[in-house]
Amino acid sequence: MEEIKHFDHDHRLSLRKEPDWLHCTACLFNWNDDQTLYICSEGCSYALHQSCAMLSAAQELQSLFHPPHTLTIHRQLRDDIN
Repeated sequence: MEEIKHFDHDHRLSLRKEPDWLHCTACLFNWNDDQTLYICSEGCSYALHQSCAMLSAAQELQSLFHPPHTLTIHRQLRDDIN
């Protein structure tokens, strides 16, 4: 099983199929049942699309939701994650 360490989460993430997850923690988009995603290996409520998992801190990108400006990715501190 492939694992990665993502800058926005303290635990390692395992690549697997989990149809029970509703959406990606990073982009909040839902996924379909045949997508593979990275899920926290320690059981936290944290999962990422493969494409979202490959983004790096301070990376800039254009978003369809905010076309006039470039967005920069930053780590988000969350109180609700185990």
